[in-house]
Amino acid sequence: MIHKLIIVCNPRSSHYVDVQREVLAPARRLKGWLVGKYELKPTDVDDNAKELARLLDDGDLAVAVGGDGTAAVAVNGIMQSGKDVTFSALGYGNFNDVARMLRTKRPVEYGGEYVGGITEIVQRFENEQIAEVYPLEAKVDGKLWRYAPCYITLGMFAESAAVLNSDGVRKKLRTGKKRLFFSLWQLAKWYFANRKREFLTGAEVKSEESKAVKKSKAIVKSKKVKSKLPKEEPEIIIDGVAKMREEKSEDVEV
Repeated sequence: MIHKLIIVCNPRSSHYVDVQREVLAPARRLKGWLVGKYELKPTDVDDNAKELARLLDDGDLAVAVGGDGTAAVAVNGIMQSGKDVTFSALGYGNFNDVARMLRTKRPVEYGGEYVGGITEIVQRFENEQIAEVYPLEAKVDGKLWRYAPCYITLGMFAESAAVLNSDGVRKKLRTGKKRLFFSLWQLAKWYFANRKREFLTGAEVKSEESKAVKKSKAIVKSKKVKSKLPKEEPEIIIDGVAKMREEKSEDVEV
């Protein structure tokens, strides 16, 4: 049986050279897999998610290779597709909270080849090592805005993220060596310039339990992942892959 792997990546990322060498090249050597690549367009999460959703089919594996923005595109594309697609992420961004949550790791070079990373994710997919996660569902004025596998930020912290997407900062991140230090320095400057501003004025934030979320899956790396299923099913402990189920989620309404 031929499986399809879709690698979601950002060609404008400061780590894209590493992605090509450590992920794309090994992925093309996988046997029994049809490997495709979706490169993020310079628009926004929603436009990219819609484009990605059109490429997905039941049984696919979609791996976000980049930072949390790339992971957000992949998750929303999967959820919008309505297909039974498995998700995972490898951290190649400045902040990699989604990959850290899934406990996946970048490959290491051994004997002239890269071991782990995308090949390990594929192996776990083939072995059906499955656990479950519940994505956040964000609504604005009662209407669905986006899904998030990890967390959703509002107000000052959310707006500060735009600093790292400016053309000047992105160029520096692609060419500079101390990327993390530079990112933190840019955020610190923005904070002191905006710390007295008011954010979310007049907005009301609510949190409630959702009754239904579109079904999807995700691969994680973990020695033991404890996941609580609905009442009619037992509690299980499984290695490896995480599913986003339909039965329960947390809504964040703005």
